[in-house]
Amino acid sequence: MTRAIFRMLVLSLVLSPFAAAAACGDDDSSGGDSDSDSDTDTDSDTDSDADTDTDTDTDTDTDTDTDTDTDTDSTCDAELLPGVWLSTDYSIEFFEDLSYEAAGAPNLMVIDVYGQAAIEGCEISFTDTDGDYACPEAQIGVYTFEVDATTLSFTLVSDACEGRSIPLDGAVLTKE
Repeated sequence: MTRAIFRMLVLSLVLSPFAAAAACGDDDSSGGDSDSDSDTDTDSDTDSDADTDTDTDTDTDTDTDTDTDTDTDSTCDAELLPGVWLSTDYSIEFFEDLSYEAAGAPNLMVIDVYGQAAIEGCEISFTDTDGDYACPEAQIGVYTFEVDATTLSFTLVSDACEGRSIPLDGAVLTKE
């Protein structure tokens, strides 16, 4: 008799996780209006799988959003632009309203171009408004930019004004 009780105890311990899982499935099935237990269990399993997939997708989307936000903050944050930026051939100063003044070598103290920039995502558009070397206002220069606390770089998207595109495309400037 002791052996029989021991076997029943072992079987109940081994099968208890399965019984608990079945009980959980029955709880889910009682919430539904299905007449057949086997159909309800199949639906419950499908719902569990769908919930798992949804959670996985949500986690992936969250990670993607975080990466995107990080990229935006570290590479094209317009708040990092105000100040004087220098290259070997020119300097450009951005103000809080994204207006700018640019000076070329040999005298980086004489402003050659005044203008207004606009930012959309990681693209910056330059519209020169005045100055001895200003491009016509109709020729808006569009570049992607990357900026951090000490470095600013531009990559040409489109610009019909060679006087601006040649020095800006591929330029890496440092903050003064």
